Amino acid sequence: MMKNSVFEKLVGPLTVGKLLKAYRVIHSLSVHELERKLRFPKGTLTHVENGRKKLSLKETVSLAKKLEEYEDFYALVWMKEHARDAGLDFNQYLRSPAE
Repeated sequence: MMKNSVFEKLVGPLTVGKLLKAYRVIHSLSVHELERKLRFPKGTLTHVENGRKKLSLKETVSLAKKLEEYEDFYALVWMKEHARDAGLDFNQYLRSPAE
């Protein structure tokens, strides 16, 4: 059984799309401005932000670099999101076998 953090209880699980939307809002960018910065085709960012399009891990790390954000954090969010989508508890895989 997965335990949700207080943050997740308030806004739902953290996703790559939510990270991108937060970046866009914090930097006062429109969808089109951020799409140009990331070199995304028109309409792609909206689909990613709303969870209708999933990026690969390579794409996620690449966009973190372009945004000068923490690549490892974006990768971690990507892994947790994909584990959740598969019905897995990502945190159980972070424990050592002795636990």
